[in-house]
Amino acid sequence: MENADAIVVVPVCSSTGQRPLVLPARSVVAITEIESRLGRDLVLDGQERIRVRSKGFTIQASADPARFVRFGKARYLQVFGKLTARHRAADLPARAAPSVRFLYRLLEDEGAMTEKRLIAESRMPERTVRNALSHLVRAGLVRRDPSLRDARETVFTLRR
Repeated sequence: MENADAIVVVPVCSSTGQRPLVLPARSVVAITEIESRLGRDLVLDGQERIRVRSKGFTIQASADPARFVRFGKARYLQVFGKLTARHRAADLPARAAPSVRFLYRLLEDEGAMTEKRLIAESRMPERTVRNALSHLVRAGLVRRDPSLRDARETVFTLRR
């Protein structure tokens, strides 16, 4: 799939929950009947913003292909990029902070981890990770156990 000859159309802030479309590169996509009280913008490659004055437009792939460089393993892509989610979001309180939700999902996807590893994997500040873990432990969603490898460390595991 890395070398797929395709274009991706991604609706942003869609009120109807539209998902991205992956289409063959030779496709011509017509977007019509766009209605908005606040105006219509087209964002190209996440960088260029164009105000759309009409109620529709067409898009197609450029003759010049885009080149991408991948720098190492991006943790957030592994965590959030999974197509099928196994998480139990119903267990989390509705008003849980994003950091709490992220650590819960990280523990769910990767399994038991020490605080040090959670900080490294999440790339969040130590204080944020500690606060989020305290919230998860108080809510009874995460268990805190001593590490068998190093008695000074604590291992955090989801309660199932």
